[in-house]
Amino acid sequence: MMYTYGLSIGGLFVYKWITKGDDYYAAGDVISVFFGIVFGIFSLGMASPHFKALNDGWASLAEVLKVINRKPTIPIDDKDAIEFKPEDEGNITFVNVKFKYESWSELALNGVFLEIQK
Repeated sequence: MMYTYGLSIGGLFVYKWITKGDDYYAAGDVISVFFGIVFGIFSLGMASPHFKALNDGWASLAEVLKVINRKPTIPIDDKDAIEFKPEDEGNITFVNVKFKYESWSELALNGVFLEIQK
């Protein structure tokens, strides 16, 4: 129906000598416009799977930006924390380290021992 409508309207423009500026529509004008529209529609149809990939990429970007821009809930400036000085010599040792996230019912770290040698 699209082909029939487009070609019949274009044919009517040629038959009735409708003008486009100072010139009249010719059969070549109708065919050029018709195939330009058809190729454009086909190209959009072939590109539609890529639009989904772009949309998925934007959704992923939004999730990544949420993680990057979030404010941590764990205090990083605890007054009771022991300050680490890079000029300290010797090994670094963690003994019986326990850690639990507020939203978890279980410990994330329970009794961890870690020694980092100099």
